[in-house]
Amino acid sequence: MSLTTEIFETLRDVQGTSYRMIVIKIVNDQAKHAIGSQIEFMRVVTEDGTSISPFDLYLTFDQKEFIGYFTTDAFSGITGTVDIVFGYGDDILETIESININAPGVIAGLPPLLSSQSYQNANNFWLSNL
Repeated sequence: MSLTTEIFETLRDVQGTSYRMIVIKIVNDQAKHAIGSQIEFMRVVTEDGTSISPFDLYLTFDQKEFIGYFTTDAFSGITGTVDIVFGYGDDILETIESININAPGVIAGLPPLLSSQSYQNANNFWLSNL
């Protein structure tokens, strides 16, 4: 499986307001992700075994991209590396290992066009109050 991982900030409209959030996108360049009859999952797993799941996740129509949306503070406090695990039901399709999620440049910031717009932060407090 040939995978590309992209981690970046984006703006997304939620109930008429733009919110800044973090996206993890896993692209299979060679083929479609194997589809099971169960619900897909993505988890960011820390060195101590803590698991962080996106608050929204979907597989694109062409079945080549897993896209997970995380709050802006989902990875705060993490030291060391993380693994990104994804699959369906109980079946792990792939693990992307040893990403230093908080190292400078790992999470690409908002592009200038988006950063000049008005937005709110989609943080854990915001998520708990939805």
